[in-house]
Amino acid sequence: MMEPSLTVASPMSPSSLLGRHEEWALLNTLTDFSHPKRPIVYLFGPSGSGKSHVAEQFFEYQRHCGKRALYSQARLIGQNEQDITRYVQQVFEFEPADKKCEWSQLAFKARDLIWIIDDYDEWRRHQLWFWPVLTDMRHLGACIVLTGKEAPQRLWAGQSEHVLETLPLADFDKETMLEICRQFELHDPDLVSEAMAISRGRPRLLYAMAQGIKLVKDMLPPESHLNANLFHTQLPMFLIEQVCHPGSRRMRWRAGQGSHQSFDLLMAAASLTPIFTRELLNQLIGHNAVNESWDEFTNSPFLDVFQGGYFGLYKGLRQRIRHATQQARPWIWEQWTRKTAHYFINLVETTENSFPFVWEQLVGLIRWKLGHSAFEVDTWQEQEWQIIHESDLNTQENTESFSVIDEQKRRLGTLTFFRSHPEPKLVITGIVSHDNNMAVPFMLFSHVIKHSVQYPKIVWALTPQHPMTSSFHALLHYLGFIDHADGSQILDYSQGSVIPWLQRILRSPQGEPLEDPVQTVQNALQVLSSDIALNETNLSRYWQSIAHKGTLRTWFLDALSSADLGSNIGGRTLLVLYYLKKQGTHEELAEHLHLSRATYFRNHRTALEKLSAALFD
Repeated sequence: MMEPSLTVASPMSPSSLLGRHEEWALLNTLTDFSHPKRPIVYLFGPSGSGKSHVAEQFFEYQRHCGKRALYSQARLIGQNEQDITRYVQQVFEFEPADKKCEWSQLAFKARDLIWIIDDYDEWRRHQLWFWPVLTDMRHLGACIVLTGKEAPQRLWAGQSEHVLETLPLADFDKETMLEICRQFELHDPDLVSEAMAISRGRPRLLYAMAQGIKLVKDMLPPESHLNANLFHTQLPMFLIEQVCHPGSRRMRWRAGQGSHQSFDLLMAAASLTPIFTRELLNQLIGHNAVNESWDEFTNSPFLDVFQGGYFGLYKGLRQRIRHATQQARPWIWEQWTRKTAHYFINLVETTENSFPFVWEQLVGLIRWKLGHSAFEVDTWQEQEWQIIHESDLNTQENTESFSVIDEQKRRLGTLTFFRSHPEPKLVITGIVSHDNNMAVPFMLFSHVIKHSVQYPKIVWALTPQHPMTSSFHALLHYLGFIDHADGSQILDYSQGSVIPWLQRILRSPQGEPLEDPVQTVQNALQVLSSDIALNETNLSRYWQSIAHKGTLRTWFLDALSSADLGSNIGGRTLLVLYYLKKQGTHEELAEHLHLSRATYFRNHRTALEKLSAALFD
């Protein structure tokens, strides 16, 4: 990258460009009309990195200096060739010829013009014919500035560095984040840490978080403070909701009413796994909901974008969304979990060597109870921890170690194992957490499983006296490890394949079978208004065997509002009118809904059966 010239006076950057002073100076240097080469400048960064803000400030500054400047937003102009043609024709008062190659004639209007095109990667598919227009304008005296989140090498593969200069906008560093928080009078270490953790230094998010926290503080009486409950439970989601829906208090999926709020559903479904594709979300919430908000969602500042059409909510945000969705939509979360497991298990069946990748996506879905991960991934995935291979520390042949280190390169724990020959098996001989943090051994144990699929047997050889044995005992049994006479436990899937094993450990938690599921559902509906009575029903006893009883009502209502109870009148509508709203007797409702008594009671029974199947199947 070119450094700012010392001979060209860079204008003073606006105060709103805190953290972008260096990029601002370089942008002005590269676009100065006295610059000997004056390349086309490409401001490059992910959604929320402040590209548009810098571009707008640059445009306003050039106009303030009396320069001829044009600011164009590709997203608003349109993505079709006709949209671009119409726009250029209108702005440059130029009648384009039928042949695209003759568009370069418009370059005679280019001299001393500064043209800024925001979201240029929206026009990527028209690159072949539109790029020559820009280069011709540059040659004839125009200054071109483009912004986009598309990787430069994907837009301009093989382009000469003399033509294009990339100016990346990275996330803010810690010092810049702290300075912005101070601008909003945020000095409490916990609040500052929360804003930094959720935003991860992404400018648009950080400003929104800081503004949100200041709003909460200003709303409270001067003598009060943000207590621990607000900070740990309510504040993070309030801040996220302010970014998604400014001015709102709650995202609709948190209230169990998100069926038509496609953006919120995309956000919630995307929190299931570290990485997702559009195909996966199609299977979870349907093509219509995905199509409705896909562009808005993928252009939000929440996402990391990977190659091959993969996306991911970054982990600090993902765990907060994940937790809130589990609490607000426990029934729909379980349905999504089943579909996600099926999606990735099918990937293992159809794609060679995909198990390590799939395991990373699925490990957070392994649960004893709804919403409770067997591997406690919410604990370790929020941390900036890394796993390092330390085989060189061991003298015994075929013995290896993996350790977890934190941001300060401190060793938090170590797992030791050896690869047995000639019988292919992996034997775990030691595991330790130096600070007794159970997330560390869980993380190490998961890492070993991810890389051991080529071994048909995994042996947990730690003695019963080892401190980690008791902590892992129930988990090992849940994963299919069998006790042996020598005190070890062995997972053996050599007789089949890894697929049946994944299907088994990803199965839905099931309570004790009910003698009459439909009657159980009906009894629960009749006493739904009373927590005491509801907690004494068979439904409550079933729920307490697989999940926390405090979430029973939420789970039940989520299923009632989300499950397919039939399209005909008398399905969900009938149950809600009769049991929840108590609008009248069966006979009165049948008359009000213009149904015969036979049809009414048939639909009533069908709806109860469908709700029962949704809850227990």
